[in-house]
Amino acid sequence: MVKFMQINLNHYEAAHDMLKQTTREQNIDVVIVSEPYRLHGGNNTTCSTQRKAAILLSSVRPLQMSQTRAFAHFVRAKIDRFWVYSCYMPPSINHQEFCAALDELATDARSHSPLIIAGDFNAWSLEWGSVSNNARGLLDIALLNSGNQNTFSQTGVGSVIDLTFVSSIFRRSSWKIGEFYTASDHEAILFKIGGSIRQRDVHPVACKTYKADTLNVPQFTAARVE
Repeated sequence: MVKFMQINLNHYEAAHDMLKQTTREQNIDVVIVSEPYRLHGGNNTTCSTQRKAAILLSSVRPLQMSQTRAFAHFVRAKIDRFWVYSCYMPPSINHQEFCAALDELATDARSHSPLIIAGDFNAWSLEWGSVSNNARGLLDIALLNSGNQNTFSQTGVGSVIDLTFVSSIFRRSSWKIGEFYTASDHEAILFKIGGSIRQRDVHPVACKTYKADTLNVPQFTAARVE
């Protein structure tokens, strides 16, 4: 079983410091980060070219990161048997850039399996509990998000913009929002891959899968958080 944590640190130093403590306390193997405060080099860290999406390995287990590749708005690495993508789609990019980033992500991820695609997409959808419609699909993957708790909250306004997708490993995955302080305006998301088979009726919202050829980029971009 591999334990993951996903969080947007919003460039906060305090959130960065809390992350190190939480990783130890929760026995996290892999951390998927958006908007990191500080990144250290070495074999345990990789990040996007704009340094706003990163993948970090903890020292809990001797996992290795290989076949890394950095793009502007996401980065990928192979960890254990999983192809892991950390994404950050900033609200400041225009429609054309957003579409190009999604196309680039889909093109690279389509040739890899099993997939984990996670991060802050700055997009809303009724599919995961937000207030407006979004895309019909992105690859052959399933959304792990469950429940209606916001993943982001600021000045009394909340939304679900931090998303976790997986491919064929859905039924052996579990997902929850961490019930602990993060020092960020984003909640920490904890998910595990492995263990007992997940029952299909536990999180009915997450059971829908998505196909690459059904991706509707105009719908997806229309629902972005501006």
